[in-house]
Amino acid sequence: MRVRQFCLGFAALVVFATQAQAATTSGFSCIDLRKASQRLQVHANNIMNANTTRTPQGGPYKAIELRCKEMYCESIPRDDFKLVYDPSHPDANKAGYVQFPRVELSTEFAALNSAATEVKLLASTGVCGASALSTGTTALVKYDAGTSILTDVLNFSSEGKLTSWSRTNRDGKADHFSFNSDALIAKGPEMARAPTSAAAAQPAAATYAPPVSTAPVAPTTVTK
Repeated sequence: MRVRQFCLGFAALVVFATQAQAATTSGFSCIDLRKASQRLQVHANNIMNANTTRTPQGGPYKAIELRCKEMYCESIPRDDFKLVYDPSHPDANKAGYVQFPRVELSTEFAALNSAATEVKLLASTGVCGASALSTGTTALVKYDAGTSILTDVLNFSSEGKLTSWSRTNRDGKADHFSFNSDALIAKGPEMARAPTSAAAAQPAAATYAPPVSTAPVAPTTVTK
């Protein structure tokens, strides 16, 4: 399956470095917001590549684990796969088994929701120059000029679950995603609406086209 990993100013292997920041009156700092922002990206990457069996680098997608310590977060690819018997799959081995990334969608989606809520709440406190404008179940998060991200638009259901997310970077790159109650269901240049029925929530049939080659992105260091 074609890899669908997006790069929004972060490398596949990111060392997210920041300078120490004084805590705001809310008790939070720039580090907290930026960790939550990176978690949002990492878990979305894992969800949308849960069925990616072929990447430009060869082999299946490697799920990302985010490890944070004090001011640093590092995205670590995991060499952890599951074997599924499917002899008709174009990436099946001679025994008929296919390697899939080991991604637990329920766990990843719960973590994605947690990160989205944290980004919204932290921005609403004005931490690190960010702001959050909420209208109903939609939140527009604006980031400080010192970051590579311009805005996040987060849409939640009445139960507080993320239904869609749009991120725009200062370099003009953007990605848009829609989710059902369990995981990613759509990705594209336009913000997709949340599904209104069970039928609408079904993803399109998978295709197994050769992967598109993607150029590596240099690691990004944030210093503010």
